[in-house]
Amino acid sequence: MSLTVLINEAIENGKDVDGKYIVIGVDKFSGDDFIEGTYEDSEEALKIAIGKTQEAVKCASDSSITIYYVYEFKARNLRYLGGDICNEEFL
Repeated sequence: MSLTVLINEAIENGKDVDGKYIVIGVDKFSGDDFIEGTYEDSEEALKIAIGKTQEAVKCASDSSITIYYVYEFKARNLRYLGGDICNEEFL
């Protein structure tokens, strides 16, 4: 599912995401993605995403690993902020 579809579904379901920092989880094998949470603060969102990815890497298998990314959603625009520790993106 594309990020746009995922965000639009959240909005349709009444989730307030505008002006928030959204942590998105993506299973790198199945391609499934989901909103892990929304945050007011970018540093908090990045800390959550990095921590969750670090935990996921510890228990990764040949068929499953979830990576967490942070996006800012503002005025219906998405901006990638980071969080992918597998590509050495740190705070």
